[in-house]
Amino acid sequence: MTATATVTRPVSAAPALPPPVVRTRWRKTQTTFGPTGRIIATLALVIPFIVLVIAGILTGGLELGGAALWGFVIMPWGLRDVWRAGQLPVK
Repeated sequence: MTATATVTRPVSAAPALPPPVVRTRWRKTQTTFGPTGRIIATLALVIPFIVLVIAGILTGGLELGGAALWGFVIMPWGLRDVWRAGQLPVK
């Protein structure tokens, strides 16, 4: 007589669904600022651009290269990060 072992596959539970979340730009999350912080960060990005443009106009265009770099590279990058929507669990 030979003994045969039966192989059974473990029954796995249904995959756990992630908790429902709501995306928000106007509430503070663990990785984003609230509205006050976002507005302050936006001003911190816009004010240097204005200063560089005014300085470039007053000095004959010397700072306009810095204003172009700030306005076309740094400011969009920063604003995209500042205003990225955060996720909060639905209550």
